[in-house]
Amino acid sequence: MVSVFYLPEVGVVQSDSPVNPRFIQRLEALAGFQLTATERAALAAQLQRIIAFVAQLQQLDTTGVEPHTHAVTGKLPLRADVCRPSLPRSEVLAAGPAADGAFFVVPPVFTPGRDAEGGRDG
Repeated sequence: MVSVFYLPEVGVVQSDSPVNPRFIQRLEALAGFQLTATERAALAAQLQRIIAFVAQLQQLDTTGVEPHTHAVTGKLPLRADVCRPSLPRSEVLAAGPAADGAFFVVPPVFTPGRDAEGGRDG
């Protein structure tokens, strides 16, 4: 299926990729970002290049290649698991942007009653 859409700063864009304006809007909502039209177009182009690269990889003949769970085979050396003192809590919290004395203070990620895309729950 070919998607055709218009980006104000880019013009008409045609694509047979799943990367379309709705997909980009969903990514924005899930990540909590607000992108400009130029940034959306750049992100869409980057994602399309990634998808094209993966499609190229899928064309490789992997006959006779054993599947691996790791890029490195064999035994890797491990360091000893030794308890050591950690940094003082006050020093760690002082390095962050905001703290309440015991924890870092961060802005809320989700608003109660809203889903990850900004719509109403349920």
